[in-house]
Order: sequence, then structure tokens, then C-alpha cells
Amino acid sequence: MLPRENRLLSDFDFRRIRREGRRFGGSFFSLFVLETGPGPVRFGFIVGSRVSRL
Repeated sequence: MLPRENRLLSDFDFRRIRREGRRFGGSFFSLFVLETGPGPVRFGFIVGSRVSRL
């Protein structure tokens, strides 16, 4: 698991990346990237319920 400082946790962060970030898409997944300046690199994953139910 990633350290907490490298995880996207809030709904606001996910919405901002989808709204303002660049999208790279393929057949199986989409990747959204948003440069925010200095600081730790952060990652977040959205997985459908058919893939994983936590």
C-alpha cells in the first residue's frame, strides 16, 4: 500500500483531477494526470464494483 501522503483520499481531489487534468485513454482504462507543483506525487484508483467490493 502507498504511504498516506501519496494517496488521493477526498472526493474533491478526484473530481478536480477529472475536471482539470489531462486524460489518456485506452481500451481497458483511462488515466488522468494533473500537475500541481512541488510536493509528493499522489495516486488514486477508481475501481468498479464488478472488479472489487471493499
